[in-house]
Amino acid sequence: MTRPNCLNEFPRLKSSPGDGGFLQVLIQELTLRRLKGEGLEVVITVDDDRPCLPHSRLKKNLAAWLDQQAGQKLEARAAEFRNRAAVGDTTTLHHESFCFRHASGGIFPWLDEVEPLALLFYRDIHPIGWNIANGASANRSELGALDAVIQREAEEEILFFDPRTKTLSTLAQAEIPSELEKALGLWQKKLVLAPKAPRRLDLQDQALGSDRLRVIDRQGTTIVTENLFLEIQAEDFGLEAARVARIAAATALIPLDGEILGGQLLDRPVGLFSRDALRQELPIPARWYQGGAPGLAAPPRAPLCPITRRLTRRLGTADG
Repeated sequence: MTRPNCLNEFPRLKSSPGDGGFLQVLIQELTLRRLKGEGLEVVITVDDDRPCLPHSRLKKNLAAWLDQQAGQKLEARAAEFRNRAAVGDTTTLHHESFCFRHASGGIFPWLDEVEPLALLFYRDIHPIGWNIANGASANRSELGALDAVIQREAEEEILFFDPRTKTLSTLAQAEIPSELEKALGLWQKKLVLAPKAPRRLDLQDQALGSDRLRVIDRQGTTIVTENLFLEIQAEDFGLEAARVARIAAATALIPLDGEILGGQLLDRPVGLFSRDALRQELPIPARWYQGGAPGLAAPPRAPLCPITRRLTRRLGTADG
């Protein structure tokens, strides 16, 4: 028996200004088209009447309503379509008792060392585990601008500290956004550093994804983002977009967590993982850090988060 569509209880996009730094739209229908290679095009419509999450607190309400069995069937159908459909084939995923959050985007970063090491953050809320640098769209414009979400998350979450020169480094290449500026100030205070401009590090594509996202907005305009890794996953009910990237010249630097909550640094553990480690059920980092220093005790024992696990599988040896 189909459950009632309680999405009607969530606010509509037209009534949500999206000025609180978080805004996701809830999508019940995905159109898939098979591309060459293992590629998949996902088409969604984002209009004013779509239900949405204007703040992250509503995510728990949504999770309580969703029919996870229905979501798992949709996820399995998407995977089967990717694996079995011919180029040009199309299908539609839809269920009255399940939806996917959009937009979510992030970076799967690798440090450019002798043996490349994946940089992951330990997430201590559901889904618990080692995660890429990712997050939600912050406003209406980012619902179509996936690259803006991905770049912003990389810049805000991934920082570095050089203990030799007592300086911080960032991935921001242009003007430093306000949230990143706050994080830099908090880390300078925590590490007792003199205020100075951060060093800029390059973020370079390491592996181009084969997927494409096509967003049709309220005016009927189509916004296309190419070369993505797209994951349709039920566990965290997300349509997740990611890029795999290499951080150059980060050797000997200590990674920091730039995420802020309630005006304070989260300072999550940051782990550096080899390709072999990522194949394990409970991966152990080659090195891990917290508070701007190497971890002295044993690192958190946890699996990879869903998006990280899926990206690792798609990349095979996880090095791009």
